[in-house]
Amino acid sequence: TIYLAGAKLKYVCHSGYALEGPPEITCSMGNWTSAPTCLEMPCGSVPKVANAQIEGRNKKTYEPGETIRYQCDAGFLIVGPPEIICREGNWTAPPFCDGISSTSK
Repeated sequence: TIYLAGAKLKYVCHSGYALEGPPEITCSMGNWTSAPTCLEMPCGSVPKVANAQIEGRNKKTYEPGETIRYQCDAGFLIVGPPEIICREGNWTAPPFCDGISSTSK
């Protein structure tokens, strides 16, 4: 496709990514102005898991790729992966803590 001088194109990032820079580029003297970049969005607060604590300190935002590990309270077993990962502005699915049933002999 050939674009004439003054032509404009607009960028939109995929879900989970934020635009950094001007959203439009313009054709000027045979070249396009600088394109923006799409940066992976951070995650918000950590999902609550009943009968569990998180290891490390709680923050308001977490960078893409950061992980959080859950530790179940005494008397509970973790079901599912103990770590969640920040990906594209959302956390992967958290585990849950299942109560240990005691059997009498």
